[in-house]
Amino acid sequence: MSVLNVISLLVIPFVSLWLVSMKEQKQLFVQLRQHFLIVVPNMYPHLGIILAASFFVQALHQPIYVAQLNTLFTRWNSLISGEWWLIVALMLVLILSIVGVHIFVAFTLTINIFQPSILNIHSGFYSICMLLMLAIATMISPFNGSNSLMGSLRKESTFVICRRNLPTALTLLILLIGLVLFI
Repeated sequence: MSVLNVISLLVIPFVSLWLVSMKEQKQLFVQLRQHFLIVVPNMYPHLGIILAASFFVQALHQPIYVAQLNTLFTRWNSLISGEWWLIVALMLVLILSIVGVHIFVAFTLTINIFQPSILNIHSGFYSICMLLMLAIATMISPFNGSNSLMGSLRKESTFVICRRNLPTALTLLILLIGLVLFI
């Protein structure tokens, strides 16, 4: 069993709940069969792109880049508080995932660049905020397995699915920014 099949199997409970909530569960099994026979085999080129992106992240993880950015943050930390840097980090994850960088690549880049100890942010609070942002970015990124599976089951583009998720994601984003600023 391939990694793509395992990922697809893990997403099925969420897709099932989503389709039941939209009262479209009749075609679920037919669409799932079609997904595993047609869509998954065509996803293998995307897996190569994701693997290439992981090598890209590893290349950027060189200490010289991170050290230069941390020096910049240290200098500017007296002008800009840690909460605003955290909002910048959250927005960076969101923007990168929308423009085509895979969500986990965007997340990895951001957590490597923004170190909570340098920005004077509690690491637990930073972790919770970043995980919440990962969930929000997953909702509106057209380049993840959940939205791809939902799109193939509904015979719609992943961009349509993401646009449908946009109001909920923006509401959660506003709540998250409020959490960062007021707590």
